[in-house]
Amino acid sequence: MTSPGFSPLTYLVPLDGRVGPTWVTEQAIELASAHGGTVLGLSTLKGPEAQNDLHSFQERCRVTGIAARSLHLPGPRFQGIMEASKRADLVMVAWTAESARVLDFSTFGALVRHATCPVWIAPPSGRVPAELTVAFHGQRKAFHAIAQAAKLAQTWQLPVDTLVVAEGPDINDHDTLIARQELRARNVIERHSRYERGVTGEILAAATSPDQLLIMGGAGDGPFFGLTLSRIVRQVLRLPRGPVLICP
Repeated sequence: MTSPGFSPLTYLVPLDGRVGPTWVTEQAIELASAHGGTVLGLSTLKGPEAQNDLHSFQERCRVTGIAARSLHLPGPRFQGIMEASKRADLVMVAWTAESARVLDFSTFGALVRHATCPVWIAPPSGRVPAELTVAFHGQRKAFHAIAQAAKLAQTWQLPVDTLVVAEGPDINDHDTLIARQELRARNVIERHSRYERGVTGEILAAATSPDQLLIMGGAGDGPFFGLTLSRIVRQVLRLPRGPVLICP
């Protein structure tokens, strides 16, 4: 359950389209059952189909005994999710093998690039995380990932590890020290810190697992003002073995 002194989180789940298959709703329900919080179900469809989806969602949440709210914003799916995300702490969307192939032309990819709240990438194999790992490389969005990792570690009372990857010939533990200091400034002490040398995205992808949440920074900081997906994010999203939280 949610740790005393911390507000329960709200998890947004789209109920339609490729980003919102049933397994994402089930993972959100399991998350709320384990750690408290509210699941916010969103439909962007029109007519009876939307009402059926929302009714089924509410009934599923009622049976499991978790707090739930539903929201109907008919219209373009991406715009609806962006609007609904203003009412949530994170948005959960499905990952499939096709997701990696259509990153630049899909609702999934647009959310990863443009969302203003963290995006939880949910593969079918994902479970409620038993631990957190935060990727840190000293850039701006890595600090956002540290802040989110600290928030989840405190709210859910889960251990958090830090992982730093160097792609150059030398490994310097400076970023590891910074990550540790940033966590401790938020009253979180990491369980383990490690740094490795290699291709960052490949190492982070290999670090994913069904019962562990990998937390990392999101869009690139290049000439398009952060609206492009970084090489590292693309590599991680090719084949994640567990849930990934991408922080804007």
